[in-house]
Amino acid sequence: MREFILNIEPFSKPRMVASDKYKKRACVVKYWANKDVFIREVKKIGLPEIKNKITLLEFHIPMPKSWSEKKKLQMNGLLHEQRPDIDNLLKAFQDCLLSEDKCIADVHVRKLWSYNANIRVII
Repeated sequence: MREFILNIEPFSKPRMVASDKYKKRACVVKYWANKDVFIREVKKIGLPEIKNKITLLEFHIPMPKSWSEKKKLQMNGLLHEQRPDIDNLLKAFQDCLLSEDKCIADVHVRKLWSYNANIRVII
């Protein structure tokens, strides 16, 4: 097994509609910008092409700055049970990494609160 850490904040894929080609909604513009950053980071760390299995995929979601240090200590590493939805995070990850995501047959995904926003991939 090999572990890779993508030092980017996890982002979700928005629902896109045909009018996004000319209307340029803010959520879609932000998604495309994040996708570019994601692809640069993948190339930087040398993440190989994923053939069919991701042993573990962890999305480390940053804790709000408004939280007290005590609450951050309590929540660090615990399951993140709020938005963004895990399926939208996974969709964005697959869309950015793979031209065809049909090759992924097995993936274990979780999202956690963390001091440092990143995506951990074990293949």
